[in-house]
Amino acid sequence: MPSLDTTDKQKLLRTMLLSRAGDLREQSLIRQGKGWFHVSGMGHEALSVAGYLLRDGDMLAGYYRDRAMVLARGVSNYELALSFFAKRASASGGRQMPAHFSSRKLGIFSISSVVSSSLLPATGLAWSMKLDGKDNVVITSTGDAAARQGDFFEAVAFALEKQLPIIYLVEDNGIGISTLTEKIHPLGLEMLNDSKWQMIDGCDADHVFEAFHPAITAARNGEGPQFIWCRTERISSHSSADDHRKYRSEEELASLDEKDPINRLKADLIHTGDLSEGEFSDLNESIEKEVRLDYERAFEEVDPSPDNLMNHVLGPSTQSPSLNLELETEQPRMVDSINAVFHSVLEESRDYVFFGQDIEDPKGGVFSLTKGLSTKAPEQVFNSPLAESTIIGAAVGMGAYGKRPVFEIQFTDFIWPGFNQLVSQLSTLHWRTNGEWSSPAVIYAPYGAYLPGGALWHSQANEGALAHFPGLQIAIPSRPDDAAGLFWTALHGNSPTLILIPKHLMWSPMKLDGPFRPIPFGKASVRKEGTALTIATWGNCCEVVETALESLESPDLIEVIDMRTVVPLDMATVEASVAKTGRLLVVQEDAESCSVGQNIISRISGNRELFSRLQAPPVLFAKPDVNIGYNPVLEYAALPGKEDVLAKIQELLWVQLSRDLAPQVTQTSINPVINKMKEILDEDTGGSGKSRIEVTVPILGEGITSARVICLISKPGDSVECDDPLCEVETDKALFPIESAYEGTLVSWNIAKGDEVEVGQVIAEIELNGDSRAGPIGSTKAREADSVTAPARPTEGGLGANIVSQLKNVVHAHLAVKAEWGKIREARKLAKDILGAAAPSPTVMVSWALVQAMKQHPVFSCTVSAEDTLVRSEVFDFGVAVALKADALDTAIIPQASALNGPQFVQAYQEAIAAARDGHWRSKAGVPLILTSMGGFNVRDAQPLVVPPAVGTLFLGEAHWETKGPETLVEEVKLCLSFDHRWLNGAACAQFLQDVKREMESFTLDKLTS
Repeated sequence: MPSLDTTDKQKLLRTMLLSRAGDLREQSLIRQGKGWFHVSGMGHEALSVAGYLLRDGDMLAGYYRDRAMVLARGVSNYELALSFFAKRASASGGRQMPAHFSSRKLGIFSISSVVSSSLLPATGLAWSMKLDGKDNVVITSTGDAAARQGDFFEAVAFALEKQLPIIYLVEDNGIGISTLTEKIHPLGLEMLNDSKWQMIDGCDADHVFEAFHPAITAARNGEGPQFIWCRTERISSHSSADDHRKYRSEEELASLDEKDPINRLKADLIHTGDLSEGEFSDLNESIEKEVRLDYERAFEEVDPSPDNLMNHVLGPSTQSPSLNLELETEQPRMVDSINAVFHSVLEESRDYVFFGQDIEDPKGGVFSLTKGLSTKAPEQVFNSPLAESTIIGAAVGMGAYGKRPVFEIQFTDFIWPGFNQLVSQLSTLHWRTNGEWSSPAVIYAPYGAYLPGGALWHSQANEGALAHFPGLQIAIPSRPDDAAGLFWTALHGNSPTLILIPKHLMWSPMKLDGPFRPIPFGKASVRKEGTALTIATWGNCCEVVETALESLESPDLIEVIDMRTVVPLDMATVEASVAKTGRLLVVQEDAESCSVGQNIISRISGNRELFSRLQAPPVLFAKPDVNIGYNPVLEYAALPGKEDVLAKIQELLWVQLSRDLAPQVTQTSINPVINKMKEILDEDTGGSGKSRIEVTVPILGEGITSARVICLISKPGDSVECDDPLCEVETDKALFPIESAYEGTLVSWNIAKGDEVEVGQVIAEIELNGDSRAGPIGSTKAREADSVTAPARPTEGGLGANIVSQLKNVVHAHLAVKAEWGKIREARKLAKDILGAAAPSPTVMVSWALVQAMKQHPVFSCTVSAEDTLVRSEVFDFGVAVALKADALDTAIIPQASALNGPQFVQAYQEAIAAARDGHWRSKAGVPLILTSMGGFNVRDAQPLVVPPAVGTLFLGEAHWETKGPETLVEEVKLCLSFDHRWLNGAACAQFLQDVKREMESFTLDKLTS
């Protein structure tokens, strides 16, 4: 058998010393207050052997003591230093604790703090390799204390069942924080099959090699899983939050030196004459210096931006392919449409894998959802063990590998044994790795009650508990077409998804209105329009509400919204409806406390403008906080029913009615209330339920009273929503869109293209949808008048009001300097010689110089808020004025420009220019300074305006030759800085311009290419 030679051991020694030095440096930094947490791998360094034995395509799903192993796999010490300081450039973008290793490129699966939780995803990785016929392997590790976790036993069992190419490593240091484990872990309890487990000395590099080399070879050759239990030592405390001197004796701690794997390898090399004490000392000192420099450099790196907190909670949205399903009946059931989608994706790709209890034929699932699948594709459809943690954990690994797992939980009530995998792994993977890893697994399950006989464990609606954990999409369809469309979108999407299928509706035939289509998540459906009350519901309760409304003489007063997905929630549709009706009833099957319905009502109540428009308090009608009983009497007593919904409708509509009607109304006679409400609404709106408003020309800017109409975007008869552009006008300063402040239909234009219009002039008429008494959300003034002034294009980032009004406060001032152009020209020529058409332009180079100077002057990282205060940002955007067609102007935004290196800056600049020219508007909220250049028009000097939120605008003139003496010509440009004198003074701006000048005159191409 091969063995470690001298070269191997010297390479290992360096890696082990690098790991040890990193641990010691982090411990020291913690004591200096330069870190928050450290967990050590000291004593486990000999396991770096395993990292070196892996090859391309192999994967490692380790745990937090595997520092040496990941260094051997190829992670750099500098990358670990970035993770220690939680910097933006770290593997997790600052989202994970230190020692939670991850690298998609190197096949290092992201670590979760929940011990042993990576073991089941590792089986999913290994199963994917086996299904693809590859000879790759997975190493997965855990500690001795964590070997008591249920996921440890499920993972071992599943690997044995499927004969997976995986090596299980238990790193036994004999202690779990402070608890001795020898008599309580599986080995000590004699629970393991001795014939399958190798017991080795994990502090001896030769022993580790002698165990791992044949184990990896066997797994690679299809001989199934391999199991290694290695004895290691924990030389340090459990973590920086622990002190092992409190529970370990001085004698025990003193004995660790002789067991130290570094000391043992050092002694081995000295004994064979391959290393001297002096050489070891020199190597160790050199590595310690290297590590110190890595951590010093990493400490200076940029921290994460708060603006990026919400990035990667879900995967990026994608456009689903068209959905073509042919069903045998014109009134399909939900089970038919879902089964048809499953058959369709099996034909589409071999990457789709189905897994669940009893899903193979002839059973085809307990609800026949997978009927026929295993007959069609037995290599893609598999029965699972009765082990929900295995189902979800394997889905995590398979999705991360690149497969498309479609896994069934037999009933939603049974998902809880897999809860650890669901919330520790599946929901967090994409966010905790800053988008590097993702697992777009689809987990589905029959859901809910209204089908007697299920009792506690087959009838619960529990979306509220599941929706609490960020990172999961959750859908609850109520119709066959929605079920098919939501499944189709999830199966082609990038986010882990739960689809809960109401079992009461699963077998109900339904005539469809049109063809099957992909359904986007976060888009509700307005099932029925109304004017007096909004009902938001989903799943089984859609049928309950529909049945209740059949009892009403005037159901047209009720608007019904089927939410379809509860994560994400389509609050925009609910808010628009409530703005029209003034009332909200949420009907849900789930229990009331901590529920989706409470979330909807909380968000409606927290909307200040919408809250002021409510005609009655929002009401949640839900199952009480009680379980579903087995006897149907108990089941239906707990669930919302038809009569209950009618009573809630009566309560909400009664709030505004005259008390004279009271004698006519009882608990079961709701129609008098409905009819009276209809009379009130008809009286207020002339019987139409609608009213018309006038659109006028808004304020166009300081001193500007008129504009020319460039184009009419909307046509009479078009539906318009709040914030839709209606037309565009041009002033002396800018192109200006006039937008709708209402939702309705454009009735007519009073103007034509080319007309001159004045501020305040009535230009159009809109017929409102719904309640004519209410103005647009957020517009108190509009509710007090018969006409409305449409706002300017809204700005993002919380600036709020029309930014043009802020120009009234700006105190313009100007400074100018001249800068030599020679270095920029030289860099441009060199760039063209090397890069050709891809060479960065001179404006890119000047932009880079500007951003570097802005970093040195804190006031130039500030923007002006709508409240006229300075807002400082550690990482700021940068803007470049762009000329568009028809003499229009826009600003190309380079996001987070101050945090980019040269190549990143060039790419971001080019993307920003292209986006601006394509009409993709980006918020200017983070732009403190805008560069504008008219050198291409032979303009040498100009004084641009300053438009908030920027504090300044810098004009770059044409490069030209100037005489600097009798025989000296210098090529130079003029830089004119316009600034808001309220925030910047002349001296500060002069210093800033000098730094810009210095950056330009010392510019070299390598600043943008390295």
